[in-house]
Amino acid sequence: MDALRLPLRLERSGTVERGNRVDAILALIGTMFVTSESLWPEASWFGLLEVVERLNSELTQQEALRDAINRALQELAIDWVSVRSVSLGTPTGNGGVRPFTLALDMHEGEVVTRQLSM
Repeated sequence: MDALRLPLRLERSGTVERGNRVDAILALIGTMFVTSESLWPEASWFGLLEVVERLNSELTQQEALRDAINRALQELAIDWVSVRSVSLGTPTGNGGVRPFTLALDMHEGEVVTRQLSM
């Protein structure tokens, strides 16, 4: 099944472009990672920038990020996926870019693992 993805784009037909569900949810989570919780006071749960900035390699911190992502997905009524786990990598020399490995539970019996960098 396809899903809307970010950034939203229109096709020539005037419909909103759709794409792979995993790519779409990763783009959404990536947007959450760089959005401040103060950007939309009515939906502060969407912005995870402050959570990401406070992260360290402690397991409890990774679980807090997983829980924050899952809460945001619930608030958005996205019920076909949840984050099973988040694993943090070591920041690289390129401006402190940090890799995250996300295990996504696709709620159809499939678990998909992908990496994001923030």
